[in-house]
Amino acid sequence: MAKAKGRYNDTFLDYGFNFIERGDEQLLQCAICFNTLSNASMNAYQLKQHVANIHTQSLTKTGVSLK
Repeated sequence: MAKAKGRYNDTFLDYGFNFIERGDEQLLQCAICFNTLSNASMNAYQLKQHVANIHTQSLTKTGVSLK
């Protein structure tokens, strides 16, 4: 049985992520570092973790809070 593919949701913009398409897949792309994440990472917790762990300085400079 094939694993269900994640789909982009407009709320991902709140965490600073847009998407790009490669073939028939949608991959998340961070608006700060332009790294792409797999479609398996399409959940709010993992997006918050990426921003909190990788872009800590960006959060403190902009005053953004990840609730």
